[in-house]
Order: sequence, then structure tokens, then C-alpha cells
Amino acid sequence: MLVSSPKNKGLVQGSALFDDILYWNNKFNNIIYFIYKLRRLRPQTAVILHSYFPYDILSVVLSGCRYIFRDHYGSESQALNPWLTAFSSKFEGHTVQRKLNLLQPLGCDTTAVRMEIPVAIPPGQKPADKIRIGFQLGASRDFRRWPPESFASLADKLMDNHAALDVVLIGGKNELALVDDLMARISPRHRPRVVSLVGKTSLMELASAITTFDTLVTGDTGPLHLAIAQQVRTVSLFVTANPLYTGPNQDLHLHHVFYKPLQSLSPELAASPFPMAAITVDEVFTAVQQSYRRGQDDALAPGNYHYGT
Repeated sequence: MLVSSPKNKGLVQGSALFDDILYWNNKFNNIIYFIYKLRRLRPQTAVILHSYFPYDILSVVLSGCRYIFRDHYGSESQALNPWLTAFSSKFEGHTVQRKLNLLQPLGCDTTAVRMEIPVAIPPGQKPADKIRIGFQLGASRDFRRWPPESFASLADKLMDNHAALDVVLIGGKNELALVDDLMARISPRHRPRVVSLVGKTSLMELASAITTFDTLVTGDTGPLHLAIAQQVRTVSLFVTANPLYTGPNQDLHLHHVFYKPLQSLSPELAASPFPMAAITVDEVFTAVQQSYRRGQDDALAPGNYHYGT
């Protein structure tokens, strides 16, 4: 049985992997009804992978569950640990592996790190003579975004060099202002070749659109992980996050990762609104070119992790 956020419904509903799916928004105002539904199913074991403390533990305990395994993200209170059968401790490695390690006491195979989407995603349609480069402009926090002027310069440079190349923008409704900012910065002659899907797609439609990209340029975001799970090439940008924990962890020949740790930057840049400006347009331009050309040649080059100072 899966307990999922309602916003992820499109990626799990109808999957053959689950006998039952309960949707809960992790909010206290409907926890009583959620516990009522959970108690009727009488779960014996719960594995908590990503949710809100302390409502997640309380709801599972009150459902009558006997064995509870929880991934602690390293900074949460330990006050409810006595209710847990096992929980994650400090771990230097990828988040997927940390979560899998929770299942070791159950005798599970914890070596299969490959991410997959639980339902079939219909492939999107793309003209055969076009190169489509996706841009994910937003991120969870502004300082985790690549600067808008960098995205605009990259778009101009790519379209100057490739007449058959279009740029496709993706993101949520709360990122519409970023589209306006980008379009104002891009050369007027290139604007007709920029397609914005920002705020226009469901999660399923977003996943489908990503399948049409020759390469996706993004920070550490949800669309990055959707692309990885669907074997879509990416150029990902890390400064305030560490790809060791949340970067590509499979099919490394498809992914080019830039990592310039925050502590390696000058104090002025590290404290600026956009420390990710440390990753230059020229660097990303070269990586994008290499990425989609390898895709066109179907070459299996080794993965490219770039650690800059």
C-alpha cells in the first residue's frame, strides 16, 4: 500500500505495484480522517520515506502499525525515535541508497538503485528535424536557481549556433514570472523559437514533455529526477546542493553534472542572490552541445561530473 501526496497522483494512480493508494497532504487538519482510513487497512509495517515530522510517525503509530522504519533527513528531532523500529543515521552517499538501506533489517535487496516511474508515461511528440532543449528555470528556493540572465544568454547562444534548435520552458504556475523575465532578456529574433509549457501541464503531461527533450538543463529539481528516471539526457547544475546526494545515480553516460561547492566560491559570490552564477554560460553551452550530439550519434560516453573551484 502506498501513501502519497495528492500532487503525485498522476504518477502513481493505477500502477500495478500497489494494491491500495491513500492520498494525504501531510496536514494536521485532516489527520484524523487519514488515521481512520489507515486503521481499516491494519498495516503491520510502515516505511516512511519522505513526509512531515511528527504527523507521519503519530499517524502510523495510531493506526496500530507494529514496525516502523523512517528516513530521517539528519536534522529532525529524535524525540519519537523510541516508536521506531529503525531509522536512518548519518550516511555519506546518495539519497536513494540511504532510503534503500532502511530495508536491510527486512532482508530486502538494497542494491537496486535504479529509479523508475510507477506508471507508463506516453511519449511526447517531436518533429524529427528539430533539436529540443528543455530549461527548468525555477527551483525550490531562489538561491538554488541559475540566474535568469544566464539562461537567456544560453538560449541566444544555442539558437545562434543551431537553426533547428528550439528551447522549451517547463515549470509550475508559480514560475510564470520567470518566463516573462527570460523572454525580456532573449533576443527578439529568437523569441518565436521559445516554447513555454510553464504552468500548462499536469505532472503526467510534464513527464511526457520531458521525453521529447534532447537535453534538459536544470538545477537540483523534480524535473531532473523525472528525466533521469526516463533516460533523458541532462545537464544539471549544483552549487548549494551536492550531486553526491541528489544528482544522477544511474545511466551516467546520459548526464553531465556541474558541481562548484558553495564553500569554494568567493565570499561575495557565495553571499549573492545567485551563487549558481559560478557555473558559466560557456561551460553549460559546451556541455549541452556535447550532450545532444552524443544523443544523435547514440554514443555511450562515460558520465561527466565536473567539480570546479
